[in-house]
Amino acid sequence: SGAGLVNSLGLAMRSKGRVGDPLPCPWPQLEMMRAFLRRGQISLLAGASGGGKTAFMTNWVLNGMYDDIHPIPTLYFSSDSDQFTVGSRVAQAVLKCSQDEAEDQLSKSWNVFHEATAHVWWDWKVGPTLADYDAEIDAYAMVNGEYPHLVVIDNLMDTDAGYSADEGSNQREALLWGASKARETGAHVAFLHHVTGPNVRGDQPIGIDGIMNKVDKRARLILTFHQDTVGFLNVSVVKNSLGPKATDGSWFSSLPWLPERGWFG
Repeated sequence: SGAGLVNSLGLAMRSKGRVGDPLPCPWPQLEMMRAFLRRGQISLLAGASGGGKTAFMTNWVLNGMYDDIHPIPTLYFSSDSDQFTVGSRVAQAVLKCSQDEAEDQLSKSWNVFHEATAHVWWDWKVGPTLADYDAEIDAYAMVNGEYPHLVVIDNLMDTDAGYSADEGSNQREALLWGASKARETGAHVAFLHHVTGPNVRGDQPIGIDGIMNKVDKRARLILTFHQDTVGFLNVSVVKNSLGPKATDGSWFSSLPWLPERGWFG
């Protein structure tokens, strides 16, 4: 029947557009692990405080390229860190300098900095609501003529989904919103999140059971971060609906990382 055709999986796959397409990844190691941020889906990136998840995500945003001149159109909600903190860290990565040098280098290199970051629309609200997210995504689309390909929520714990002190319900509702918004817009929505228990040390592989409030059901991809050797950030794939994973965090790639210079290899 006509109704059956409209709802058929074959037609849905033929008309899906860019949904399911992987965003460009700056690390061949993660591509080999099939750890893709796919459009129309959500991911969860979890680690200890100061454990590298924001550095990792901003590096992906800055260096994920479709080709030589087209980076990923991105909307980045930074409720966890202020403009100066994020700007200094990004300046380190862009200008390849230490944190102490960043402010002085930035005053001399505004054009370089702007060119490297112009594809990212930043929002700095503290404690944003789901309505705040919706309004900013719509504003992005109105100004740019398309929805962002990547939406970053940094981080999940700061989101006010209307559940007041019920932290777990608040976070699950935010992830449900993200899954719906990803399908609606074709963007990938990446949530940064914290871990719990002994995992807060960040020096051992973190499994799926270490994620704060166990909000692991909605995300199609979950990455966790730990650092057991100076100079490397270990990225574990603990959930991957379309690729391999190890739920205990034992399957990871070691990315060269110098946090004092904002550098990834």
